[in-house]
Amino acid sequence: MKPMSKRAFDMPSTDNILPYLPRALVRSVFKTRATDSVLATALSTDVVGFTEMSRELSREGKEGAEELTTILNRYLATLIDSIVAYGGDILLFGGDALMAVFDGEGHALRAARCGLEIQEHVSESGRVETSQGAFDIGLHVGISSGELLLARVGGRDRRHLLIRGELLESLCAAEEASGAGDVVVSDQTVRLLGEDASVSPCPELATLHRLTGLSQ
Repeated sequence: MKPMSKRAFDMPSTDNILPYLPRALVRSVFKTRATDSVLATALSTDVVGFTEMSRELSREGKEGAEELTTILNRYLATLIDSIVAYGGDILLFGGDALMAVFDGEGHALRAARCGLEIQEHVSESGRVETSQGAFDIGLHVGISSGELLLARVGGRDRRHLLIRGELLESLCAAEEASGAGDVVVSDQTVRLLGEDASVSPCPELATLHRLTGLSQ
């Protein structure tokens, strides 16, 4: 097959493309090294109740898909606004889930404040009215801190940001241990937060803690 010309598609402006790219990936373009290591705090979220709502709205075909997209965008916009306000960088989207990273000064505290804030926002609008009835929507939030490796992989025409690091394992565990409305944090994050954090034990795993509040 003859290779397609790079002019086959009209390329949008850079301003239109940037919202689809993590800042870490954009910054990496200007670095000579393909890998970068950073001490950071990662935050992971997953919408509770989205699967059931998706299943019911799918019965409506295209109209149901459009309604579902509108609802999901409304929730994600709330999360994104808070993450950006606290200096976070969204690295991954996965349906109704996302992962963001906070680095720099006070990264653990900013991530923790963000986690509590987005839970508050979601709880205020936890019941969603749709054409297929009302659904209760909640949020799992997990937070962990540590070293994160960001690697730029791929070829000349297509590259991807590969994320690695031990904190990813504890991040997944924290999110899985969180119930709807919870913010669960790892031991590493609790140590960084110090006296700023109020936590309670997490029965699922001794190295995890439920974040109940932060000092002002």
